[in-house]
Amino acid sequence: MIRTVSIFIVAPVKVPAFISALRAGGLWQALNRQLLPGLAGTDLIRSRQRPAVFLATDFWISEEDYERSRLAPACLLLAQFLRALTICQIDLGIFALPPQQAWDRWDSPESLAEIAQSLFHAETEDA
Repeated sequence: MIRTVSIFIVAPVKVPAFISALRAGGLWQALNRQLLPGLAGTDLIRSRQRPAVFLATDFWISEEDYERSRLAPACLLLAQFLRALTICQIDLGIFALPPQQAWDRWDSPESLAEIAQSLFHAETEDA
C-alpha cells in the first residue's frame, strides 16, 4: 500500500463544502469508489492554526493503481471538482512505510540485548 499526500488551501466560504465532500461518506469518496477502484480511502485533517488549510492522505492499493488512475479521464474530472473548491493544492508525492530492517525488531529479549549492546559499543567508540 502506498499513500499520496496533498495540502489544500480552501476559500473560507467553501470550507464546509470541502469538508463535507472529502469526509467519509462524502461526494469525493463516493466518486472515487466508482471511478478509481484502486483508492482504498482518504484521511482529511485540518490545521488548528489555519482553519482553511487541510492535509489529505489517499491510501492506494498499489503504486500501479495510483499511476493508472492518474491517467484515467475520471481523475481529471475529480481534479476539476477539487479545483472548484480550493484556492491552492500542493501535491507532496507518493509515500510508503520504510522497509523493516533487522534492527527494527523488538520482539525478543535477545534482539533488545543486541541493540543495547551495539548502542553502547557505538557510544564508547565515539568517546
